[in-house]
Amino acid sequence: SPRSPRSPRSPRSSRSPRRGKEKHAATVEELSGMMARQLLKGQTASLRDFDLTDSDIGDPNMEQSGPTTVSDERSRSKHSSKEAVLEKTQKLSLDELRTNHDAHVTARRSFGAREEIDVDSRGGLPPIAGCWLALAGILRWRWSWLWVWWLVVMCFSVASVLIWFSTGGFLEADVTVTTICFLASVAVSVWLLGDVDDFLSDPEHGLDLYAWNAGFIQEWRKKSRRRLMEACSCLLLMWVLRCLIFSQIDSSPYDLLLGISFCVASGGFMAVAYLELHVLSGLELAIDSFSVNFFRVMDVKEALAGWNVLQAMLRHISAKLSRPLLPLGCACGASILYLIELSLRPDVEGGFSFILQNLWCLPPNCFFLYTLMRAAAVTEKASRVSPLVNSWSFENVDGPDDVPDWMDLERQYLVQYINQSEAGFYIQGVRLRFFQVSKMCYYLGAILFAVISQVVMS
Repeated sequence: SPRSPRSPRSPRSSRSPRRGKEKHAATVEELSGMMARQLLKGQTASLRDFDLTDSDIGDPNMEQSGPTTVSDERSRSKHSSKEAVLEKTQKLSLDELRTNHDAHVTARRSFGAREEIDVDSRGGLPPIAGCWLALAGILRWRWSWLWVWWLVVMCFSVASVLIWFSTGGFLEADVTVTTICFLASVAVSVWLLGDVDDFLSDPEHGLDLYAWNAGFIQEWRKKSRRRLMEACSCLLLMWVLRCLIFSQIDSSPYDLLLGISFCVASGGFMAVAYLELHVLSGLELAIDSFSVNFFRVMDVKEALAGWNVLQAMLRHISAKLSRPLLPLGCACGASILYLIELSLRPDVEGGFSFILQNLWCLPPNCFFLYTLMRAAAVTEKASRVSPLVNSWSFENVDGPDDVPDWMDLERQYLVQYINQSEAGFYIQGVRLRFFQVSKMCYYLGAILFAVISQVVMS
């Protein structure tokens, strides 16, 4: 039988080079990977063709033809601001760029009509608190660097002596290690607070100047006195509880040296904690002042500029204040570990005597958590500004004609701007919230309950 004629090849059966085949994504992950490769390929091509030269930026000293416009002046000021920030940014780091930008925005702010007020040299800090912080080596004066070096050397010298006595069997190792942790945390915290004057009492862009111009310096002083009373009460309680040990044991000169070392370390601990509370009170009042002044004036343009300064100041100050919190937290953690280790000993004397001897570990932890609560309150207060502004009614006289009367675009833009700025108190780039501190309180309560149960059963 005659062969049947071959059917013509379909276009799909014709050979084509493999390079021309298109790969189709079967899953969302493959599709996202293909899109990322295409975007990176286009970005690489655009960077290859991009050449940054001096002609691209423009010479600010070059004479321009024609009159200078407002947009030219604005572009020049923006360019100078960027150059000032980039000069301080030495590393390729997002955090360093953000820190330098916030410091620059805070330094070049303007307040308007309140600038003619004569700023008091005391600022928002009470005089007694200033003397306490100066003795602790936190506030700087003329020869303060010598005093700070002497304090640091003394802390490490006392720590070395305590270690020597502990290895010789004159002191208990666990109490000695806890006291040394407090001494080391205070020394490190004071060292990290070396630039406290840059954001607190600087005559050009300090928080004291901001408080004067914003009009809450008197209220800040009242709050600071209240925080000082809280810190002094907790410090006195720590000293009294530490002295209760001598009523339960036969004290020796070595135990007396250990008790004095803890009292000195606790004084520095509470000085650092009080400084944190003082500045946090000022930040809370700054947010309150912004809200009240904005409601009084109802100027969206001025509110945008004011909030830009405020959120930059919050980030700039929180970056400085968050550094000493880690050493203080390590000291509190050492005291908790001391309680756990002591409760698990088989030969420990339980009952009321154990509680009296070790009750001095609780006040530092409670006050540290209280400080974190006040820091989280700054974040929570900043997050409540946008809902408050969203409930206000603005008079839109210059709005577009095609926008309904019930829609306020300026208010919507301002609320989104406040929300997206995510202002608050940051610790190592993470915004501190109330629920995070509440978890720490729950953990501390659970540990204390376990320790007390173990001691009672023993």
